[in-house]
Amino acid sequence: MKVIKIRATEHATLWLLAIYIVVLSFVLKTVLIPATIAWVVLFFLRNRLDREISNFLYVLAAGSAVFSFFVFFAIYLPFSAIGLLLNKSGFIKRYLMGWGLAVFATLLVYITTIFARIPLTSWTILATFFFPAALLLSKAIFQKKYSTLIKVDGKEAKALIICFLAIFTVGHYILEDGNLFNSNGTWLYSKFYVIPKDIGKFGEFPHYQPYMANGEFAYLADSPASYSHIGLVYMFLGGIEPVLFWNSFQLFILFMIMLGTYLIIASCTKKESFATPYIFGLASAAVGINFVSLQFLESYKMMFSVPIGLLILSMALDNPRGLDEFGLMFLYGALMIVTHPANTLGIIIFSGTILLLLQTQKDSLWSRRKELARHIKQERIKIFLVVIAFMVLLFYLAPNLYYRDFNRGAGQSVRFDTHEIVEYFRHFFVDDTPFSFRHPDPLRNDDKKMGPFLSALGALAILWALLRWKKGSFTMARILAATFVIAMVVSSFANLFPTVGNIEYGDRILMFHQLVFFAAVIAIVINEESKWLRILLAAILLIGIIATVPFEIENFTGIHKESVINGERYSSELDFISKLSMDGRMITYAIFSNAFDPAVHILTDRYTARYEFNQFDESKTVYTKIHSSHSWGFTPALQNLTSIEFGNYLRAGGYQYVFVNACEPLGRSVVQVLMQGQAYPIYQNKEYLCDVILKMNYSFYSEKVIVAPEAMLEDLRKLEGGFVAVSLLPKEGWYDIGGYQQMPESFAYEPLPWKRIKQDEIVITGNFKDGDWVVFKEHYFPRWHAYMGGEEIPVLSSTEYLILMKARAGNEIILKVELNALEKVSAMVSALAILGLYLLAWLWI
Repeated sequence: MKVIKIRATEHATLWLLAIYIVVLSFVLKTVLIPATIAWVVLFFLRNRLDREISNFLYVLAAGSAVFSFFVFFAIYLPFSAIGLLLNKSGFIKRYLMGWGLAVFATLLVYITTIFARIPLTSWTILATFFFPAALLLSKAIFQKKYSTLIKVDGKEAKALIICFLAIFTVGHYILEDGNLFNSNGTWLYSKFYVIPKDIGKFGEFPHYQPYMANGEFAYLADSPASYSHIGLVYMFLGGIEPVLFWNSFQLFILFMIMLGTYLIIASCTKKESFATPYIFGLASAAVGINFVSLQFLESYKMMFSVPIGLLILSMALDNPRGLDEFGLMFLYGALMIVTHPANTLGIIIFSGTILLLLQTQKDSLWSRRKELARHIKQERIKIFLVVIAFMVLLFYLAPNLYYRDFNRGAGQSVRFDTHEIVEYFRHFFVDDTPFSFRHPDPLRNDDKKMGPFLSALGALAILWALLRWKKGSFTMARILAATFVIAMVVSSFANLFPTVGNIEYGDRILMFHQLVFFAAVIAIVINEESKWLRILLAAILLIGIIATVPFEIENFTGIHKESVINGERYSSELDFISKLSMDGRMITYAIFSNAFDPAVHILTDRYTARYEFNQFDESKTVYTKIHSSHSWGFTPALQNLTSIEFGNYLRAGGYQYVFVNACEPLGRSVVQVLMQGQAYPIYQNKEYLCDVILKMNYSFYSEKVIVAPEAMLEDLRKLEGGFVAVSLLPKEGWYDIGGYQQMPESFAYEPLPWKRIKQDEIVITGNFKDGDWVVFKEHYFPRWHAYMGGEEIPVLSSTEYLILMKARAGNEIILKVELNALEKVSAMVSALAILGLYLLAWLWI
């Protein structure tokens, strides 16, 4: 009997896989043929293969259930070779470290193509992407360490299979190629899709995008790591439909969060029992599919950074002992900064608090000071990991610091106000608290609640850990409880800094608060000495997770399902828009612009108006004067504008077309005002008569203009032809407007033909005289430079942030983007740092 029992335990993962196949086949309503065949083969080989290699094959079989998801899981496997840098690392930690290495690989592609303009193809991307994995794998094979990479212990294998089951059960509904399922989904999707689209068209990474707002340098501050990564991966996985590809990657991000949660739980709980891997798997899955996780998919770059942050937190919880562990924490911390700065601050506060609290234990750094000194002396080469971490940051931090005057909230001072601190706690615990004894509204994305199960059990766990502070088995639980309290206090002060407040730090670290709560729960479940109480808590955990799943499915599939991307709802309109000339932008009213605007530029290649990128200041743009951030566009200012004023603002902003839902009050009002001599209809849907497109009279994207004092501008916009007037924006330290601002005695208006050679290079033609002012109606940024006859001419900003050029005599202006020396040098240093990381990792293994 004893032998039989041991064998049953040894093959528990095999039988768990069998249960997984049966249950998931029922959920997906299909036979999992590859997984079933793999199970049969592995069943007959169960006593012939190494146990840990068998576990690896079980995991592959489980992941193969959904192909579009499995390709993501598979491509990161070779990168796990970087996990060999640590003497003791399980499969999940190696895999998460490999994920980070893959992001470094795409950063290298991004940096070298942006700053050195190296042409891109699918093959060059593929080779550059997999180069570090191939380099480290070759070393592992040479040193005969390769078998370590395909070994998974039984505990991790069981947890992985449970996580696969959870993610496919909750998420298989979104695995389609016709709809997007997260709030802001079309806009987020567009930022990914434009990368392979423009690389295929121009052979360059699209660091400048003219499609949205009035043109955006989106990747300067908006995470070059996250969007460039998924965009470049698609370049060599282009066989999958792009919408299905995006939806599948959303699920993969949630799965990676599950793996990071597993590492945290494993770091908190050292006791082992038969139930341990199942509890670990259930708890990890519960965090990944929790309401907060699903709703935060609206911030793709934030969610992209979470797995890396969890890896760092787990390293902190493991109480790092040497340069290798500290160096890797710095390295992945640098990766987090270029992925999501707000999350990085949260990780610094949380991991720093954990490390400080761990110093109160017996195994502190001070008690190990001699060992640490000896380790530093013997392996001083690993200090370069810290150096590399700082060097990697330069390409991202240097330009952002250099252009800080153009950031949203630039010049604001720190506000040390106790009221703000109180409000921070009120927001989290009273007003919009995520802790709730009700489930969130499944059809709302702004009702961010953890749900009754996690809120109640998590709060009780924190309280229990604090009450049993002196109990030795509760060491990690009480450290987590104390970390939660200290981090809340520190975060309330950090939020006083304008830069921190503007990046919505308080909301973004909610994910980590949630994870601290849940990890504390599991620590108590596993470490509780009473066997029966432990069983009771485990049962509550299981019941709570299962009971919550239906609500999570409803929430996942109900959050702002956006179908505009499939082109069916607006098929006639999109067909018409695709035939319009690219001589201006389209602005919408009473239309869900958050989805429609990005869909238009994806499906028709035309320019739209919505401002969604909030890193740079947009407070004075024409758009903000006639359209709100609300997707339908209503702003009280519209009610006070005459027909002439409204028309002049639209022309001043380069808006050529106005698309409205005329059956809505706002849309009907816009049509009535503009039809008073400002615009004329060019389209109306024959079946759905509400959809109307107007074309503006005398609206051009580039033209000669009058430069007037800013004080006169508002009055001039009330006059016929007032759209030709602009004023100069003072920008001390960037250019001098002295001597420029004056009204000319005479002015000959002239619309100017233009042609876009590349996304960031435009040729404007006309009969230019010395001193003519020319506007090109895209957002000003110091990277823009203009030339006539090979000589540079002044480029300034209007007060509405449009590009102004002071021409010389001639007939052609070349306007293009150029980087300054600081940007080029910092990029070169960062590229060399990533190559240095590859070399150091190769030497280290």
